[in-house]
Amino acid sequence: MLKTLILSLTILTTDTLPPTNQLLTQIDSFYQVKTNTELLEYQTSQKGEWLKYLPTVGLQYTLDGKPRPTLSFSSSIIYKANKDKQSLHAKRFAIIEKNQREASITKLQLLEKILEYQLLQRALLDKEEIFQIDSLLFRLDQKRYENLEMAPSEFLQAKKRYLLQAKAIRDHQARLLMLRTKILQFAHYQSKASVQMEYENW
Repeated sequence: MLKTLILSLTILTTDTLPPTNQLLTQIDSFYQVKTNTELLEYQTSQKGEWLKYLPTVGLQYTLDGKPRPTLSFSSSIIYKANKDKQSLHAKRFAIIEKNQREASITKLQLLEKILEYQLLQRALLDKEEIFQIDSLLFRLDQKRYENLEMAPSEFLQAKKRYLLQAKAIRDHQARLLMLRTKILQFAHYQSKASVQMEYENW
């Protein structure tokens, strides 16, 4: 039972995170795609743009009743075209600025989560080292109990403490695994399917 429990805790040891620079690069890639997608709505084609600046052809009659073609051009067309370009440029610039700002905030939040993960990982290693010692002590208690050198009630108390320590490590591992999954999702590093597979394997 003791060897099986120690082995199970070893198997449950969580994987490490990908390198931080990879996660940060993944965030940049995600927001670049997001920016390009949002900019498509304001993408304009220059094909045929010159047609709107052509003068309007009309027909007037002279005093003696003869038809005469006329050309007219409104400066408001140029003004409106310039205003439209400025508005379009402003919208595109706003999209780029918004996504760059969101990417920066997301990367800062990611670094905080990575720091939390590293601290939890260090704490888990400390717990596991202590648990290895407690496992040896419990093995001695088990031998004493088998040799009738320890009362059943005393052994049960020792076993209870040992199992609670093992549960605390499993809980810590689960917390670390959940945080790791959140970090990968936060950085858009994994698909939901791969995350679900990781939980099933765990």
